Amino acid sequence: MPETGVLIRIKGQVQGVGFRPFVWQLAHQFRLLGEVYNDANGVGIKLKPDSKIEQFIDAISQYAPKLSVIDSITQSNIEIKSYTDFVISQSNAGIMDTSIAPDAATCEHCLQEIHDSKDSRHGYEFTNCIHCGPRYSIIKAIPYDRANTSMASFELCNTCQLEYQDPRDRRFHAQPTACPTCGPSITVQDNQGKPVSQAGGQPLDWCAKQLLCGKTVAIKGVGGFHLAVDATNACAVTTLRHRKHRPHKPFALMVKDIDAVRAIAYVNQEEQRQLLSAAAPIVLLKPKPNSLVAENVSFAMPYIGIMLPSNPLQHLLLELCDRPLVMTSANKSGFPMPIDNLQALAQLGQLCDLFLTHNRDIVRRLDDSIVQVIDGKASIMRRARGYVPQMLDLPAGFEHCDGVLALGSDLKQATCITKRGRALMMPHLGDASNPMIVDEIKTTIQDTQSLFAHQTTLGAYDCHTGYITHQYANALFTHVAQASVNHHHAHIAACLADNQISRYHNPMLAVTLDGLGWNDDIHDNCSHNLFGGELFIANYATCQRITGLPAVPLIGGDKASIQPWRNLLAQLETHVPTWQTHHGTQVPNSALQQLSCKPLPLLRQAMKNNINSPIASSTGRLFDAVAALVSDVFEQQSFEGQAAMTLEGLAWQGFNMAHLELTDLQHSDPNPSIELMWQHLLLKYGQQSNAHIALFFHRYLAHIVLCWLHDAKPLASTNQVVLSGGVMQNSLLLMLLKHGLTKQNQIPLIHSTIPANDGGISVGQALIAWHRRQLPASGQLHTGATN
Repeated sequence: MPETGVLIRIKGQVQGVGFRPFVWQLAHQFRLLGEVYNDANGVGIKLKPDSKIEQFIDAISQYAPKLSVIDSITQSNIEIKSYTDFVISQSNAGIMDTSIAPDAATCEHCLQEIHDSKDSRHGYEFTNCIHCGPRYSIIKAIPYDRANTSMASFELCNTCQLEYQDPRDRRFHAQPTACPTCGPSITVQDNQGKPVSQAGGQPLDWCAKQLLCGKTVAIKGVGGFHLAVDATNACAVTTLRHRKHRPHKPFALMVKDIDAVRAIAYVNQEEQRQLLSAAAPIVLLKPKPNSLVAENVSFAMPYIGIMLPSNPLQHLLLELCDRPLVMTSANKSGFPMPIDNLQALAQLGQLCDLFLTHNRDIVRRLDDSIVQVIDGKASIMRRARGYVPQMLDLPAGFEHCDGVLALGSDLKQATCITKRGRALMMPHLGDASNPMIVDEIKTTIQDTQSLFAHQTTLGAYDCHTGYITHQYANALFTHVAQASVNHHHAHIAACLADNQISRYHNPMLAVTLDGLGWNDDIHDNCSHNLFGGELFIANYATCQRITGLPAVPLIGGDKASIQPWRNLLAQLETHVPTWQTHHGTQVPNSALQQLSCKPLPLLRQAMKNNINSPIASSTGRLFDAVAALVSDVFEQQSFEGQAAMTLEGLAWQGFNMAHLELTDLQHSDPNPSIELMWQHLLLKYGQQSNAHIALFFHRYLAHIVLCWLHDAKPLASTNQVVLSGGVMQNSLLLMLLKHGLTKQNQIPLIHSTIPANDGGISVGQALIAWHRRQLPASGQLHTGATN
């Protein structure tokens, strides 16, 4: 007979993390009767009434599994059956209202097993348990059960089945669990797809030997393929660069453990914590001089990206090699990373010598995430494996924000959905200028909407009509409301959300420094649309420019973003038109002499008559200009940010902590400007080292921005200041700004969980668009038509 009982509903990231066996063990400790189950809403617990239920709920909150994230715990009265025990029941389907756990790096227990010669999983490349292993990359549907994953085709052996069914075992309902008897297996193939007989029964050993002989191996991982070479072998690295058409962009490294990291890079406590976290991201670290790593892995860049193994296959391979490996995304330039074995063979056959692959399907492509620790605080630069699909809580006032799909930017493309007051950033995809990436955007949106039961009622996108995402929005959002959003307003809103600033907060000062972004609101104090270095006063509702860098021509249009000398010429012609009389033009091979050899009359005419030379206030192009003056990146950049990264690297060479104080500049130039800065740079040019000049530039730019913020203080009712945009990933500049703001009694708000670069603006777009929808009189909302 039914009786009245208690239903406890737990929502959040509570599936695939060991939550049900945890509840089962806890219920037995409290001697409660009932059941626990998964469904589309999360975890449900039905209990026979008992005086210890409140203590039980407190214990759930206090001792929840490490990988879980509890959003809410509610209880209500329901009719229940008569229970005589506490059991784990079968999962129920339904409309999805829960979170899925990200893929998690191998836990210590599993590592011990693969290294224990007496264990049945000794040396097994797919060992995992409820505390680690693939999650999001293998799930096909909710609820998260084995039948709904790519492990469904691997029938559990008797031993694994017993573990899977035992609530006391850490593999209880660990959906990817397997062993050498019943699980996936690895194979070695040549670059034509033929099995390599020499590998015999030791494919990992054989691949390790080939890597140490200078070969390039394509390795199938959890979310896609990597291309690996011996990072101490300069010739092997050169071969990989040639094959990937990647002459200068730094490669990420993988090393076997934290001691191996310390051998090649400086690591502080927070950086170590990030490296050892369950997300196991690439962490940007300052390299040590004279390490075993080949110089052409990262050249003279200020940072080297290093990650630790995130799955048993990588752990075993790195131990066999016992040296750093280049571990870079395995894709042709501009193409999405392959996840299918046949697709990988077709795309990567010309890039590698061997394939180390396996027969577990990857359902979702996941690149490696990237984290940088700046001034002691971790900041995610790229959200992907290990972080997606974590839901982000939105600030106060956005509790009902639901049904928004925001497309983000064309570069560092990452879309976003909102669901019941939370945001889900989809994984980093790349550059939308490639049609295959656009196809991937469409696939990712459809997959996410299906998996998370997301019904789009409002679409948001960048206001730049030339953006591919803007054009795609016009086709995608034909039957729902839509809103275009100014690029830098989206940057600001993303930072506000990252710092949990309420929807109702008064406007605050905000600095955005980046390459370029379109602004479709022209105010009296600004006559151009292309922004990249501005001071605004803004909140989610409004965004008004106060001041910014002077706009200069982008000579040659898009060519200015890849040829730094064009930006140097534009800056000098605008701010120091007598630059050709400077002594540097007489120095052989100097930047100024090289610039004098360009077709200056033609270029000046183009600037004067605005021929393919739109004006823009771009911080990114300003960095390019200074880099062209003092570094070897004068003629051409082979990847986005090369000049700026090189310039930062030079600046760090001459830096010490005393340089955080800008009193010398405050005394000499109390009213700084870009024009004065260029005059200083030319006076120093040829007289002081390039490192000194690069450091001076960083300090002077910080001085300018800090003066903006100091002078604009009376305009805002708060002393909080937003710092956003891709240039805010320059750790030296950000440190200078944070230190200076503290001395001015202003509080910097910086990014942490949402990228400061274009990879984070989809969150800002979503919140601005949703806020506008609550105010239809704003005129910013429309349905089925383009702005």
